[in-house]
Amino acid sequence: MTLKKNPVGSYGYGQGSPKNVVDAYRDKLISEICQDLDVRRSETIVICMNLTGDFNKASVIRAANAFLAKEVILVGKRRLDRRGAVGTHHYEHILHEPDTSFFEELKQEGYTIFPIDNVKEYEPKRIDNYKLPLKCAFVFGEELLGLSDEVISQCNAPMLYIPQYGSVRSINVAQAAAITLYEYTRQHPDVQSAAPSTLLADES
Repeated sequence: MTLKKNPVGSYGYGQGSPKNVVDAYRDKLISEICQDLDVRRSETIVICMNLTGDFNKASVIRAANAFLAKEVILVGKRRLDRRGAVGTHHYEHILHEPDTSFFEELKQEGYTIFPIDNVKEYEPKRIDNYKLPLKCAFVFGEELLGLSDEVISQCNAPMLYIPQYGSVRSINVAQAAAITLYEYTRQHPDVQSAAPSTLLADES
């Protein structure tokens, strides 16, 4: 997205000795790691309706890092408990938007915006049976409230759901984001490898 006027997290340029990174990154500056990640990111955008700024939202950032999403956008409150990110917020583009008006800009940029939820009334489609385009934006709701009808109506794609087989009604937002991003990379396995890493050459 071209609009970047409300950053929440910023890169730790110039810092060294990063922790919780793959071996090839261990002796690199955070700035070097960020530059390497940026040339390999996919076109996926993760959008969180951030009413509470809880621990799970930070875990979404960790999932976005694991699957090299383009950026994470927090909508609503700016507050964020970063502990769940385990340091990955240093390497990610994290933006804040006060409302969902930016959805229109995403659509103009060619993004397909998918609400991720399991509300029967919207006849959601199984995510693993749905062909995902390259430019995806995935919208996740608040832990207990899910997505509002207003937010869903602003999306330009059907609701997608993650099939479950136990007794629990839903999984938490961090788990949902990780599974959704994994499914995207499963369907588009060559996206992240389109621009080879300059730092991971020795990684097996």
